[in-house]
Amino acid sequence: MRKIKRLPVILLGLFVVSSACTKKAAHSGLPPEEVVKLFVQMSTQVKAQDDRQKLASLCGEEMRRAFNEMNEETFELAYINNPLELKSFEVLQNNTLNQIANVHYKVTVSNPGGTDPTTETTERRVNLKKEGDAWYLTSIRPEGTDTVHFTRGMIF
Repeated sequence: MRKIKRLPVILLGLFVVSSACTKKAAHSGLPPEEVVKLFVQMSTQVKAQDDRQKLASLCGEEMRRAFNEMNEETFELAYINNPLELKSFEVLQNNTLNQIANVHYKVTVSNPGGTDPTTETTERRVNLKKEGDAWYLTSIRPEGTDTVHFTRGMIF
């Protein structure tokens, strides 16, 4: 008789665990190029250390690990202390095959701070991997003639 009384508690526990394991990502359902755009937008809008987890949530594999292992000082230098404004974002090429995507894009950002405000354009190529119904950035590399110099290591 005691076993029957515990059954609802056990079932409730299993439901809670399975719900936590299947929680959907906030960017679920977005195509790869929109996930990249979201990452770039978030990168230029970082205001506090808490934003690191928001960026990491769009990343997978090595990129997620890099954000998770980045110390506060490095994150602050690369993201928080860079008052960048996103001027334009353009997808130049998007290749998707099964669960892998490759997005080549051009981004123009301006740095209104300092004594010499700058606007610069650069190209990047991003690899993404699909997990469930969400795409995650796995690597970013410069493409073409990379001209962004003022970001002190910012990844976007």
